[in-house]
Amino acid sequence: METTIVEIVAHRLSQRRKALGLTQEQVANKANVHPTYIGQVERGEKNITVRKLSEICNALDYGLDELFEKMPSSKEGKTSIPYQCFLLISDQTEDEQKDLMQILKNIVELKNGLSN
Repeated sequence: METTIVEIVAHRLSQRRKALGLTQEQVANKANVHPTYIGQVERGEKNITVRKLSEICNALDYGLDELFEKMPSSKEGKTSIPYQCFLLISDQTEDEQKDLMQILKNIVELKNGLSN
């Protein structure tokens, strides 16, 4: 099954909110929507308007350009290795993300050293 843009946006909004340490209610208050609505958006149950998306992004201090950055193409979906890596890493804390990035850099350096 292919990941839809609604699911990707939902995941990114949820991760942003959690990274900021905000509750759904806090975001809802800032975006002038009901907390239930934020939950539905984060679960991918709502196909929201651009206006509402912009209001939620403003509440999260999240630019629309950031939200849609490196969006996988419809051909890639869930099978895209970069997208799978993104999902795996984005579910970690910031410190864990830094550790994973360092591990990845070390692996690339080791691989490059072995191939020379």
